[in-house]
Amino acid sequence: MKIVSKFKDYYDNAFGWYNDEPMYIREKKIIEFEDTKYLLKTKEYKQFREAIEIIENMPDYGDTDTFEYGDKKLIAFCGKAYPFYLIHNSVLGKYFKEICYSCKNIEKFLKQNEKENKKLIERLNINKIKFHYYSKGYGQINHKTWEDFTSKFNFNLSSNIFRELNSPIYLLEKFRFKFILTVNPLLKDYNFQSQVDPYTAYQELEIYLGNDLVNQVDPNINMTDELKRDAKGFDNWSFKRHKEESKKRRKK
Repeated sequence: MKIVSKFKDYYDNAFGWYNDEPMYIREKKIIEFEDTKYLLKTKEYKQFREAIEIIENMPDYGDTDTFEYGDKKLIAFCGKAYPFYLIHNSVLGKYFKEICYSCKNIEKFLKQNEKENKKLIERLNINKIKFHYYSKGYGQINHKTWEDFTSKFNFNLSSNIFRELNSPIYLLEKFRFKFILTVNPLLKDYNFQSQVDPYTAYQELEIYLGNDLVNQVDPNINMTDELKRDAKGFDNWSFKRHKEESKKRRKK
């Protein structure tokens, strides 16, 4: 697999060698759409229904007394969904945040300030389902509701949306009144290596591009001059001299 991109991710150098095929043109793109009562009728919902339903059914993390909250997010990688939270935690005037892919991850993060987060940790270990007025899924998160969610929900995604986006990776984020979808996000920013190691990520991408997205790349379509240059194996310095080299030549 050959990766053509303006940024580097954690799996890029998993192998010391690569083939020119399949080619992965990794261009970042952002799509926004509103979360309204008409969402079910929109084109975006029909496109991203599987991922939206996973996020909507994730147990809620939040506390109205301490203003703790967790943003719901999801990474779609080679046909599989990886839901997670961006947890916001305020302790003694200090602000912390952490990406958590499970209830165990959340508890481990809160235990870094165990005394101050005692009530929040206790809630994670109470095996009762509590619903907020805005809950749509499995209620407030604890070990039981997370286990129910992960055991009853299917995290396999159809390849249709990946084909439409022309990409094996996308990130879906839920905010209060809108969704933001990022095509080809920088995975290392979301600690995705904790879920898929670099070698496995590279191999899965290579297989997915070569099978499910076999027509993903046509180097002659919608490519900037920079991407065409990179696809040929050149870079920004291929036909230029560095200043140090120029000085050496002048001395001679």
